Amino acid sequence: MPRETSPFILGDYWLDKRRDGKSPDIWQIAGREKGQLVYRSTKCRDVEKAKEALRTFDSQGRAKQKQSNEDAELVPQLFLYAR
Repeated sequence: MPRETSPFILGDYWLDKRRDGKSPDIWQIAGREKGQLVYRSTKCRDVEKAKEALRTFDSQGRAKQKQSNEDAELVPQLFLYAR
């Protein structure tokens, strides 16, 4: 499904279903990285759980990037520390 018709969009990522039909009920995180369209499975069938998986994925990605003192977020850092 295109980004525009996704049930949830967060920044550069959105929820999508598998296009090959192997797991049509499982939601994926779709996004562009370095000009390529990439997919990561949420392992969730429920769209609400998939939204939470996308939020977690986005937070972890932001936590790995260099942050200024004004923009620093504590919660994503705690998730990485806990892992």
